[in-house]
Amino acid sequence: MHHGAVLEGAWGSGEATADHGADRTAVNVADGDAALALLRAELRPGDVVLVKASNAAGLGAVADALVADDTCGSVRP
Repeated sequence: MHHGAVLEGAWGSGEATADHGADRTAVNVADGDAALALLRAELRPGDVVLVKASNAAGLGAVADALVADDTCGSVRP
């Protein structure tokens, strides 16, 4: 299963993800804080997270926060 959080106004806005099948979901979020809240609520042990964006989007802070969470297992920056 593939889930994605897409910042509002981001290129693609998740439409391409939705085109790949019903088992894939994209959720638009307002900012990195909203993305982090969504991920913290949805992540389960064994999940894999890829944070990909330009530095201007500020998602490096989301990745850093997830790594700092006690719930993270194996981390590969």
